[in-house]
Order: sequence, then C-alpha cells, then structure tokens
Amino acid sequence: MRNMRKIKKFLKIYKTTAVIVLNVIILFIIANIFLEIMIVKFKDVSRTPLTYGMETLKRVYPDLSEAEIKDMVLGSWDVEFEYEPFTQFTTVQSGKYVNIDENGFRIVENQCKYPINDNNYNIFVFGGSTGFGVGVADKDTIPSNMQSKLRKYHSKVCIFNFGRTMYFSSQERALLEVLILRNQVPDMAIFIDGINDFLFAGSDPAVTKLLNDVVSGKNKLGIVLSYLPITRVYTFFDPFRQKLQSKSEKELKETIQRYLTNKRIIDAIGKEYNIKTYFVIQPTPTYKYNLSNHIIFQENPDIFDIHVDSFLGYNVLEKHYHNLKGGDKRNIIWLADMQIDKNENLYVDAVHYNANFSEEIAGEIVNIIKYDVINK
Repeated sequence: MRNMRKIKKFLKIYKTTAVIVLNVIILFIIANIFLEIMIVKFKDVSRTPLTYGMETLKRVYPDLSEAEIKDMVLGSWDVEFEYEPFTQFTTVQSGKYVNIDENGFRIVENQCKYPINDNNYNIFVFGGSTGFGVGVADKDTIPSNMQSKLRKYHSKVCIFNFGRTMYFSSQERALLEVLILRNQVPDMAIFIDGINDFLFAGSDPAVTKLLNDVVSGKNKLGIVLSYLPITRVYTFFDPFRQKLQSKSEKELKETIQRYLTNKRIIDAIGKEYNIKTYFVIQPTPTYKYNLSNHIIFQENPDIFDIHVDSFLGYNVLEKHYHNLKGGDKRNIIWLADMQIDKNENLYVDAVHYNANFSEEIAGEIVNIIKYDVINK
C-alpha cells in the first residue's frame, strides 16, 4: 500500500514536470517562430543605414526616390557570404545597383570579359567595402570611375573590382596570390586600404573564430544555437556587449608594420610576375575631415564606435609615412589628406564614400597611374 502511494506521488510529479517541460518547449518554439517572422519583416532595417531613417537618407541621396534609396542600401548591405579558400569568404549579389560576378569581382560600367585578355591593359583593384563601393551603384564605384577616366589614355584598359566587405591587406594579398594561381595575372594591381587595417588591428580576418570552431569541432552547441532566432535577437540587443577599447600606440604601430609587410610581399610578387603595384592610403572621416559636414554623424554621433582605432591610427600612420624611404614609399598614393578643405557631405553612412567623392578619389589615383598606362 505504501509503495502504491509512492508510485502515485511519483507519477503525479512526473506528469506535472512533463506538462511544464512540454509547455516550455512549445513556448520556446512559438517564440522562435515569432522572432523569425519579425527578423524577416524587419531585416530591411536592422544593421543597415535604413536605421538612420528615410528623411536623413534623402539628404544623403538627394537624387533618388525612397524606393531607389531602399534598393541601393539593401543591395549593398544585404549580401550573401560564401566560403572561399585562403581568403575565408567572398560575397554574392545581383540586383539593380549592386552586381557581383561569379568570379568574385564587382561589375563596373562597360565591364570587360573574364578570364582576362592579355591584349588588354588589365588592372585589378583590391580593398575593403570602400573599394568595393558600398552605398553606390556599380557605375559609381572608385574602380568603375577609374576605368572610364583611364580609357581616355588607353582604349583597352580593363578594370576588375576585387574590393570585398571586411577585407584588409592580408586577405587582399592572399586574393592576389589565388588569382595568379588561376593564371589571372594583371598588368597592374592597386590596393585601397587604411580603414579596415585599423578596424582589424591586432586581429585575424572577420570569420576566423567561427572557422576555427568548425574545424576544431569545438563549441558545436554554440554554433547551432547561434542560428536560432532568439539567439540572433539577443546578440543584436545584447546589453552586456563590451564597447570596443582603442588599441595602444604600440599595437597600432604593429598594425602598420603588418600592412607594410604585406606591401613588401605584394611588391615582391609584382616584381616576379611583372605586375605594377600601387598602394592607396584612403581618406577616412575620422582624419582631417570636418564632421559638421557629415550628415549621418550629425544625427548619429556613435557611428564611429567600431572605428575607434582610426582616430589615433591615422595620426600614427601619417608620421610613419613621412619617415618612409625608398621602395616602401615610392608606390604609395597618400590620399588621407584630400578632405581637408572640403565643406560638403562625402559619405553615405559612417565611412563609405558617396558617388561624387568616389569619382574624385578615382581621379586622384588616375593622375598618378596614368603614365604607366600611357607608356604601356
């Protein structure tokens, strides 16, 4: 009799526990379904410049309608990533304003065919998202403007825009090596850098930790959970997320040395394969630019949080640049100062150039490299 009471008590506890657990599981599933619907519904806004509001973006894109602005922003930011050996990742996109060829380069106006034709003067342009041209149409990127300007001097100039989001000099060097291994050897290679080298100061490429976890088999549960809607929403609103701390001057100098080491390796590759190389130190809004002209910054003063190292980094880089001698300096195009006297908005978001400034940057680069093209 006593045993029967124990069994009944156990069954009652078990039934109650089972009902609670089942309800928790059902609520968890419902919550994730609801959040997934919300993510799909609002993904157009989250983590893109659309968060700044359409009225602000109309000032940034005065010649575009609201629908065109939305297409432009989503075309640049809502891209798909794919794994790529050696460089870690590449991007895929096809739309009204942003189109990426299956071979990994963004289309420019009057794009030449690929693989490259040795009868043309082929130029590969490497860089991060600013070189890629986030926030502007295919025809308005720096590489596209360079091609149209250079064709005034050489009708067979063909530019291929290998700028990619989140790339810095180490990945760009690796990408050049991969292209050479595929027998795609350009006449000239141009590297537009500065912002992302400091963004990834003292660190590895963007998805290194994820790839390490996958290859090593560590954190399997964390990888699976990271795809759940509830985890993605928490990550987005994480109140405990640590604010990025600026690097020390020593660490910034080490970052500059990493950049210069990549430059020397690329120069050596260029010498071996007869590739003319140039390295552009790009403008950044955190260096010698009057931020009262920066439309997005005026309403969102925290937009430079992830670019905290550019504030000090570019000042350290300037001193380093002026102390360079010989081969290290001969093919560097210093454009960091070109914003000094400008009193207009030059950016479509925190750091990406608008169409007018992209064209101007292209013009400055062309003024230096055109003699190599003319004499070819």
